[in-house]
Amino acid sequence: MSSMNKAPSIECQISRIAIETQSCISIYLRRVDGLPFLQFSAGQYVALNLVVQGQSLRRCYTISSSSQDSSVIRLTIERVNQGLVSNWLCDHAAIGLRLDVGEPTGQFVLPSESKKKLLWMAAGSGVTPFIAMLHELVDTQLSCDVVMLISVKQRQDLIGSNELEALIKHLPNVKLVTTFTSEADVSSEQFGRWTAERIADICSDLDGRLAYLCGGAAFTTDMQQALISLGMAPENVMVESFFAVNTHNTIEAELTSMHVQLMPHGVQWKTDGTQTLLALSESQGVEIPSVCRSGLCGACSVTVKGPCHSEGREALDDASFDAGVRLACMTFPRGDCVVELN
Repeated sequence: MSSMNKAPSIECQISRIAIETQSCISIYLRRVDGLPFLQFSAGQYVALNLVVQGQSLRRCYTISSSSQDSSVIRLTIERVNQGLVSNWLCDHAAIGLRLDVGEPTGQFVLPSESKKKLLWMAAGSGVTPFIAMLHELVDTQLSCDVVMLISVKQRQDLIGSNELEALIKHLPNVKLVTTFTSEADVSSEQFGRWTAERIADICSDLDGRLAYLCGGAAFTTDMQQALISLGMAPENVMVESFFAVNTHNTIEAELTSMHVQLMPHGVQWKTDGTQTLLALSESQGVEIPSVCRSGLCGACSVTVKGPCHSEGREALDDASFDAGVRLACMTFPRGDCVVELN
């Protein structure tokens, strides 16, 4: 793949591996050059760049370790259906394995106002940024009112259960409630999914809280809708969700060949419109800067002149979208078009 516009990365190696659950591991990474990592905030993520089955791939993982220790970062990786990179790491991660790691980034972090009341909601591995945030609260001795709601299938699926318990012992203002969707031996209050009614029963002061949601796309969408239905302002609901995006067009149409020109490189490709602009460029050996690859971070934003179809725009405001800005990872060409890197 071409090195054009390649995001900076750091060569790291795995120094430790921990088994979290039957389907989840944590890898501890140190820089090969021995230097500390750049300062990061709890809740931020890094992109891993690696080659799997002959493909150069990039995937994002939240840092789940304390932001106060810059000598090592911990990434918690859960096996997922058809998860090419996550499953490969779960199967092949070994001490000494070297990985290219991008710089920490992301806005899913604690508010600058420490007295702000918070609501955290997580499903599955979505708990990882909150573990990092709990470490930050303990390490910096911040007093913060937090209601933390977690949803997992069974007790054995709860990532970091002992770590959560140990951290919360030091944080009297953090309230943790966990529900189980497939666990037989639990009370009726602990069984089932989170609903608007259940959220309101646990957290009666939503109006004064800032909500953070992390998990799969279905979970975060449902919880966002539930919170808004309870009167929370959309701007007070923050969402973090890394999930697989279909890179092939599912729109039914009679597509013929079309041309996509990428500027300022001046290259032009013939395509049938079945690949996203990001997948198309990568297949041709040209890299468009990208991070999350799920329409959330905005790193792959481009300006498109010509017909196209976008399956997501969460990272773009209305003014940008109206001006022709699109996310390359979510956009399919629908005819001859010119794509300009932003």
